[in-house]
Amino acid sequence: MPNPSPFSRLRQGLRARVGHTPAPVFVLGAGVALTMVVGLVVQTVAPQPPLIVIADSGTFAEGADSLSESSLFVEFDYLAGEGLSSQSGQGTVYEMVLEGTPEGALRTLGTFFGVEGDVFQSEYFSPQWQGYVMGSQDWSGPSLTVTWNGSGGWYYTDPSVWVDPICEDIPAPEGSGELPGWECYPPESGLALPSPAEAQALAQEAFRVGGLDVATEDIYVLSDDEWGIGVSATMVVGGEPTALEWTMYWVPGPTLASASGHSGRAVSRGLFDTVSPADAVQRLASGSWWGAPALDYEHSDNHLHAEESLGEEQPFVASELTIIGSTATSVLVWDALGGQWIVPGYLLSYGQEEWERASVISLKEGVIMLQEVTTIDESPPQEDGED
Repeated sequence: MPNPSPFSRLRQGLRARVGHTPAPVFVLGAGVALTMVVGLVVQTVAPQPPLIVIADSGTFAEGADSLSESSLFVEFDYLAGEGLSSQSGQGTVYEMVLEGTPEGALRTLGTFFGVEGDVFQSEYFSPQWQGYVMGSQDWSGPSLTVTWNGSGGWYYTDPSVWVDPICEDIPAPEGSGELPGWECYPPESGLALPSPAEAQALAQEAFRVGGLDVATEDIYVLSDDEWGIGVSATMVVGGEPTALEWTMYWVPGPTLASASGHSGRAVSRGLFDTVSPADAVQRLASGSWWGAPALDYEHSDNHLHAEESLGEEQPFVASELTIIGSTATSVLVWDALGGQWIVPGYLLSYGQEEWERASVISLKEGVIMLQEVTTIDESPPQEDGED
């Protein structure tokens, strides 16, 4: 019997461990005289409820923003550039739907990832965020968790495989005025890791078990160094990538350290009207209209560095921001009850760089509605005589 290939041994090792239109309503009116009846026919059409209701958090409701690392607070006036289209359109809305049970989802994943045990509610369980766990919850071994709302996001982790790095202090050169630093490296060197091609093949198999059918060439290698190798893929809906991400990461050994994905599937709810890019600009003033755009692996590094330099060179002191371009895209949003939707949107550009843009929902109001959040004063009532 031939010896199994390194790929086969690696894989075996990893496995081990609404709405409708109502019928017309007819109303008859009686005449004043007893000998005469005048018929009056009134047809009424009940207004359709919104398809999606989003909680209006009021975030940036006044068109304001603030820097996370400073106390600077700036009010923005978002302006539509002259070349921005005023043409409305249409787009398909998808709802993320969960089928089966959280217990069933975890057991299917547990068989693949080698996690055993009972399924129980997470210590952070709530009716709004229904979290379930299988395996260890005290970080002593592998576990699987799933949140049974929205897209049904699941996460596998094995905390026991993470090891503390060895770090050495690096003194600053004398007289340089620089601060001292440190250098860290893995405690053991030379341990095996999957090659990029092996990691992609293993991830493809795991993702298929979870419900994502993706080609290996669409699984991106995000990191590959002495610390480990990580891959990622995005869920494609209606032929377009989305913000729903699937990941896997191995540490030297090789040992699978973490994986994540989604249990839900996207169900089309129909084609709906959208506002124009020019009309969508005003929605930037409220965070409730924002949505998560599709993942962009090609520009993820540039985006990070651009944000860093932007904070240093352009500290957001301008009060006006002109939108000069738009790109139709899909965005991921949460509704007021914890559901997730993939809806039409725009990437509105205020510069020429890839990171100089913001994503916003483009569905017309009526299809989607903002619901004002009411807050309850939970402070205890004061006794008579208290200030």
